[in-house]
Amino acid sequence: MDLLIADLAEATGISSRTIRYYVSLGFLPRPTGFGQGARYTRVHLHRLYAIRALRRQGLGLEDIGATLAKMTPREIRGYVPKTPRPPEPEARPPDLQARAETEQARIAEEAKPPPRQAAQTTELSQSGDLPLGARWVIAPLLPGLALMVREDASAIVRRVATEIFEAYAANPP
Repeated sequence: MDLLIADLAEATGISSRTIRYYVSLGFLPRPTGFGQGARYTRVHLHRLYAIRALRRQGLGLEDIGATLAKMTPREIRGYVPKTPRPPEPEARPPDLQARAETEQARIAEEAKPPPRQAAQTTELSQSGDLPLGARWVIAPLLPGLALMVREDASAIVRRVATEIFEAYAANPP
């Protein structure tokens, strides 16, 4: 099972930055590969669930490290949340069923995030540090805040911009 750091962050609620920190402390094994190509496994996921639970119990980092070192893989897997089975729906009269489905659809529609603004390319003609006629990609992060990257930026600049966008965009893909 290959996972990206974003998958781990989403599953556990632990930020990518903190996950990298835990790797540096030795709480997690190093991933396979580097940068955006780094791949994580179930071992990483299970250990993150254990770390999260131990933090919630009030343990400090030193104590977490000592606890993890003593734990067996089976004990660590004990921290993986069990996904409860959804209850079987009760049989409803057809009119109540239709009303319930309409209400569920309305709630789902209200819960949808606002549409994501697409990045746009534009030419800036302002004076200052921005060269005239340079083409820039503007990616909205939050209302009133955008990330600007020159269209001809190096690969490293584009990678850093992508990481910033993924970390701070209001509605990431």
